[in-house]
Amino acid sequence: MLDLRLHVVPLSNAEKDNTGHYVKAYNVTPQQFAALVDRVNVTYVPTNIRFVFDPEFDWAPMADTELNTDGPNMLTRGNQIAAAFPGKIVCLLRWGNGSGPTGNGNAYPPPGAGPKPPDVDDVVQNYARCPTKSPTDRTAT
Repeated sequence: MLDLRLHVVPLSNAEKDNTGHYVKAYNVTPQQFAALVDRVNVTYVPTNIRFVFDPEFDWAPMADTELNTDGPNMLTRGNQIAAAFPGKIVCLLRWGNGSGPTGNGNAYPPPGAGPKPPDVDDVVQNYARCPTKSPTDRTAT
């Protein structure tokens, strides 16, 4: 069995609203994320791959507006965070660049991998951008 350990960084903007809560904050709990990983692992059983996530040690919330809203330096800064966790798959749970949460995620294929879609360059992205919403939240946009 190949264990792939995750390190999850749920993001919010650095600014707070008038109630003291971070703006554009994630709405998934570590326990909800762990339950999602458990469901994904059921699907991956035939591949001999298992994703490993410990809510106590692999969950590190961060208030960072640029990372949370897909700012121009997100790629560089995301790669810097990933470099600090060798051997782990870093997942940034971010809002996105819209007025509501984007609800999508991405990870570029490694440079030189092929075939790839024509709109994808050889970008070095050593982390996965993931939605900030809870996977069980069907009402969020």
